Amino acid sequence: MNRAKLILSLVAVLLAMSCQSAAAASDAYSDAYGEAQTSGKLLVVTVGVDGPLLADPARFVACRLPAGFEWAPGDFVGSKGLASKKRRIDHHPSLSQMDGDGAFIVTFPEGQGRVIAVLPKRHCSADGLWAFVNLPGETITQNALIWAVRTHPECPKSADGYPDYRLAQRATLVSETQAANGRSGHPVPLIPYVDEVTTESWPRNTNVVDAAIDLVATWRQSPGHWAAVRAPNRGYGYDMAVGFNRRERACTWFGTGCFRK
Repeated sequence: MNRAKLILSLVAVLLAMSCQSAAAASDAYSDAYGEAQTSGKLLVVTVGVDGPLLADPARFVACRLPAGFEWAPGDFVGSKGLASKKRRIDHHPSLSQMDGDGAFIVTFPEGQGRVIAVLPKRHCSADGLWAFVNLPGETITQNALIWAVRTHPECPKSADGYPDYRLAQRATLVSETQAANGRSGHPVPLIPYVDEVTTESWPRNTNVVDAAIDLVATWRQSPGHWAAVRAPNRGYGYDMAVGFNRRERACTWFGTGCFRK
């Protein structure tokens, strides 16, 4: 474990010992969902995950659920009397990228719940969850790639600065254009004073988090790309999209990072 990760682990342990009241987790999904929906806070949920969930109570309502937790389809809030047959919560389409048990975050724009981040259980270590509850992105794909950058063993600095909304929009556009074209590159004219890196994952069907880890690992293999990913900056945006790679004849994730120095 490198020094940065050791520090994060020690912080997690100290917070677990001294801040037991922080974001007190609820066992009742319906209660937690309703509280977050009413208060306007984010809802962070773990399913079948042990260990402390150190989410800021000023921002989050936290909820712990057992592995295989079931809910009534069409009823996030869990109103009593609903006759619908229950099913596992991780089988809901909005959680397909969680790949089973794990963690997810819901936001409530205009009172409607929307999943903006997922994390499979195998990545829910103390460090992984700490990075997870500090993600700034607005979508699952943005947050997956930011999480993968922030948790890389070499601690690159590009996602430590200011999350620039305009750069995030560009990262989305470039990623979606790569996915539509079925090949990586820079399909949109470059912007002056903005550094940009793109790449594609190995052609295989996989969840968004594992694909994001693969994208960062690909950048690591290129000195030029990695220099941009590891360097601090004044603003950044990350995103990724999935498309059909015509060359490989398989589904591939395409990633983009944009940085303002």
